[in-house]
Amino acid sequence: MKVYVSKIFKQEPETWGLRGDPMFWKELKKQFSNIQIPYDEVDFKNKILKIYKLKTGYNIFDKEMAYVKDYDTGGMSGGLVSSKFWLEKAIPLLIKRLNELNNKVYGCHNLKVYSNIKIKLLSTSEWNNILILSVSSTQNEFIETSEQCLNEAKNRAYQITWSFYGIYLNNDLIGFAMHGEQIYKLFPIFNKVWLDRFMIDEKYQGKGHGKQALILIIQSLFKDYNCKRIYLPMYKTNSLAFRLYKKLGFKKTWLRDVNGELVMIYKK
Repeated sequence: MKVYVSKIFKQEPETWGLRGDPMFWKELKKQFSNIQIPYDEVDFKNKILKIYKLKTGYNIFDKEMAYVKDYDTGGMSGGLVSSKFWLEKAIPLLIKRLNELNNKVYGCHNLKVYSNIKIKLLSTSEWNNILILSVSSTQNEFIETSEQCLNEAKNRAYQITWSFYGIYLNNDLIGFAMHGEQIYKLFPIFNKVWLDRFMIDEKYQGKGHGKQALILIIQSLFKDYNCKRIYLPMYKTNSLAFRLYKKLGFKKTWLRDVNGELVMIYKK
């Protein structure tokens, strides 16, 4: 079931700043009615600021209030929109609701979707970018090198068409996720979406970036593949990764992949 950002506007604030604020609230609800969850909080805030400037003619930081003729229904503050109300109360409230809805819809309970980590579906011309990434020597037994992952993707290992998400901290590539769908043409009910490889570069580990990235990856896989389950293979001796995956909602199964690795499943 599709969920839209406009849902967070359903319950209005108990108090407003000026008489034009409820009208702007309704305007935003309309503007976000066709945008699906998940939706990034930074993009959300930037879109609000853009709409504010479009409707009022002013940057929200320039004036304490702005007049919008279409919002004027009478009264002393008729048509006036309070920038202070939006910056200090309404926008923080909406961002809080947005993150709660992102997490609720995609099952990442009690985990915030942070804005400093981004993921991007890499085009094939960008795949070689992952070659700069590596893990420490103590982790080599748990994941193939970026070069091996790249070669498998190019050669359609296991008859799967693979893709890569690049994981970015601001504008720096710090990791990747290799994913694809195993398709059974005669029995599509058995199709499986695999999150086959997940790597954070050695220099960026231990800072919580992996957890943030996985939340976004889980959300994107459900959206991109329109699936109900995500399959993830891992070495059973990789206890640190196992704890992270379990915390995010992956469940251990009796299944093993073609290489004998333990398979975990995330159910939507």
